[in-house]
Amino acid sequence: MTMVQEIATDLEIAFPSGEYRLIRSSKMPAGQNGTLYELSLPDTPDNCVALYEYPGQAPMRLLGSAIPQENVSLQVMVRHKSATKALEWTKRITKHLITINGREVAGVYYMLVESKTSSPIDIGPDPNNRRRYTVNFSVAKNWSPDA
Repeated sequence: MTMVQEIATDLEIAFPSGEYRLIRSSKMPAGQNGTLYELSLPDTPDNCVALYEYPGQAPMRLLGSAIPQENVSLQVMVRHKSATKALEWTKRITKHLITINGREVAGVYYMLVESKTSSPIDIGPDPNNRRRYTVNFSVAKNWSPDA
């Protein structure tokens, strides 16, 4: 499982119902849309969240051997027809992700999930006038067993 898949699994559990419900698109039947996407942001639906993974710093070393730790970057992008709802959804996800510190997610121990900015970044509307916000995170975690 990749880091994005681990985080997607955790977010789906954290937001199972209500206005900000997250359903992984990869679990939806053909022709139906979810609200949580991994490594892409399709044109539909209007209101959705995408997760992206980027390289981070090299693993730390102790006495000449690598500690089994990944340092990666996570980007969360939220798109919504309403600017207010996009910002609220982004803040809710951010508040949840920073609570991951010191616990397991999908069987992998996460030492640190830390926002790189003090607030979500408004990256403006997309071509269909849907508001987009993004937050970038630094992540330190154990290696994913089968990634």
